[in-house]
Amino acid sequence: QGFVYWHLYRWVCASVVSTSGTRLEFTGGPWPYMGWTVLQILSIFTVIGWAWVQTAFLRWQLRRTRTPTLHLGFRGSGFGLLWRAVGATATSVLILPLPWMVAYMYRWMIGNIEVHPTPAQVTR
Repeated sequence: QGFVYWHLYRWVCASVVSTSGTRLEFTGGPWPYMGWTVLQILSIFTVIGWAWVQTAFLRWQLRRTRTPTLHLGFRGSGFGLLWRAVGATATSVLILPLPWMVAYMYRWMIGNIEVHPTPAQVTR
């Protein structure tokens, strides 16, 4: 499954084109990606540790997603994800607010993505 998600993420990155014509590139390898997938599955058994694993994975994944002029980052915390997930789960028991809770969680994740210019390479 991790290998399939690695290919899918690479395809999504290659398919995103900015208005200037540049494409995203994912430089992470398949083995580390599969390792993160295994760690995510194992972290479910810790009850709360999954949130920290998920945010660490997002940091790893976005650090390796870039263009020639930009690189990405993630500033969200495991605790921030955990308390939002607990609140969203509790609210979603009512079923009607479920779509708004999914949108709330995605808005938080996307809102924590940072875009920075790539530092200029030092020439000798």
